Amino acid sequence: MTNSLFNRTARIFAVFIYLIIFSNQLHEVNWLKGKDAAKIASIDVPLQSLSKGMGHRFVNGSLFQNESNAVKKNHIAAFNVDSLKNSSWFAKITKKVEAEEYEITMDQKSHRYVSPNRKNHLVFTYSENGFSVKPLITEIAAFNTRKNALKKNEQPENRDQWNINLSLSGYGREGAVIPFHGRGLTATKRNASNTDGNLFIQYNNSEEGMRQDFVVSEKLAGIGNLKLRLRVNTTLRFNASENGLAFHDAKNDIKMYYNGLKIYDANGNDVKGTIEKLNDTTAELCVNDNAVAYPITIDPLSNSASWTKSGESSGNQFGFSVATAGDVNGDGYSDVIVGAPFYSTSKGKVYVYYGSSTGLSTTASWTQTGENNNDQFGHSVATSGDVNGDGYSDVIVGV
Repeated sequence: MTNSLFNRTARIFAVFIYLIIFSNQLHEVNWLKGKDAAKIASIDVPLQSLSKGMGHRFVNGSLFQNESNAVKKNHIAAFNVDSLKNSSWFAKITKKVEAEEYEITMDQKSHRYVSPNRKNHLVFTYSENGFSVKPLITEIAAFNTRKNALKKNEQPENRDQWNINLSLSGYGREGAVIPFHGRGLTATKRNASNTDGNLFIQYNNSEEGMRQDFVVSEKLAGIGNLKLRLRVNTTLRFNASENGLAFHDAKNDIKMYYNGLKIYDANGNDVKGTIEKLNDTTAELCVNDNAVAYPITIDPLSNSASWTKSGESSGNQFGFSVATAGDVNGDGYSDVIVGAPFYSTSKGKVYVYYGSSTGLSTTASWTQTGENNNDQFGHSVATSGDVNGDGYSDVIVGV
């Protein structure tokens, strides 16, 4: 039996194990009967990974128990799932399958390169000059626990249906922006790339997010900063900060960031640059490339928010100001303070969320409302350090 067949079989076997683990209804498994079982290569499942008396070995499609007592040919007996999940054998297979999930591969239906990103709950589709992204799961089916099917007259639960498309419309300097015409997108494992000879675009899909690198080989002629113009087509709203874009829905819940901007030259020196929003359909990467060594790399990252929170009502401007609060409760974790200056006839309100080993709390641990209408309490927020020397960080709020 060849190694390639063994590898394919191991992956198939691992996928079936996933089905066992994630279904609460499956306690015994009887699958791959008849001719399908004959396709299984010889796979040794470590005896110590299964419950006592339940060690199994596959041999050319037949299953034997404890290598001596034969089980009915071409049938697979019940597994002790908990023991198998804790085995080193299963851990290796799981790690391999999970790693391959992030690979960029050709979708046979759309004939486009795609890659899921389970960690950020996103799926990316790549084009010649950019990419589109949407939620990894947009529907949750309501299952009948006995038949694993939708109940009569029951519809899937719709989840997020948003979409973002970012494409490079051109690059250059003010008044001299040229279109990007790549030679063709190629992909290998977690990476995809395209180039026009001077500008090299590379995508890397990882647990951190999907990172898009723009590498400019030679300095372009002209006056002013280097600009990379992005066409933005999305069902969401977006705004810009110094180092990225934030895409949010009508409730101001952040759905994706295009941020973490890093720019460096051929010597590894940092280069100054920003991402700016020009209008509702255009953003621009602006790089101060004066006196830098080429080639330069412009490196933003697309990922999802690890924590989101919405205001109590529309118009509050929750999130107008955000800052670290320091460690206000002395538990060793940094906390966050958020301002909503237009809360309740613009009295304003601030919220403090405690940090922990699992991230920020989902409910405010402390709040304070402004005293008078139009105070706009929370217009600015910041940590002030430990001003009274009690060992706890304090905060300062502006109006």
